[in-house]
Amino acid sequence: MRFRLGYLLGFGSGYYLGAKAGRARYEQLSDMLDRVRRSDAYETTADKARSIVDEQVERVKEVVEPRIEQAREVVEERVGRAKEAVDEVVEEQQGTNGQQAGAGSADETRSDLPPGPPPAGSLSDLPPVPPPTTPLTDDRPLGGPPA
Repeated sequence: MRFRLGYLLGFGSGYYLGAKAGRARYEQLSDMLDRVRRSDAYETTADKARSIVDEQVERVKEVVEPRIEQAREVVEERVGRAKEAVDEVVEEQQGTNGQQAGAGSADETRSDLPPGPPPAGSLSDLPPVPPPTTPLTDDRPLGGPPA
């Protein structure tokens, strides 16, 4: 409630003072801003800011794009290995049961699988996923060697 009251008071006082200043003061401020925007110093500063932003965007792309490709390769490899493991299990079940996997009633228990850990080549045999790299928190440049 305090925030709303403060917001309304600020809006009301700004409206009052703006109305008191009138159209002439608005025109003066608008002309002053236009002169500043057309000045050489403003254009120079804006150009420098744009070039810095463009440079940083390129540096970020150089760092991120190889990592994206690396992640894509890892995902494709793991998906392929998972598909192979699923195919092996399905083939094994079809060969043991003589029927499609999943056929039969839902109340049946699986007595054809041995107790214990999953068979070799299962999803649990995949290597662990490496931890994500931590974001840079120090003052070294992006992609640079550790300090």
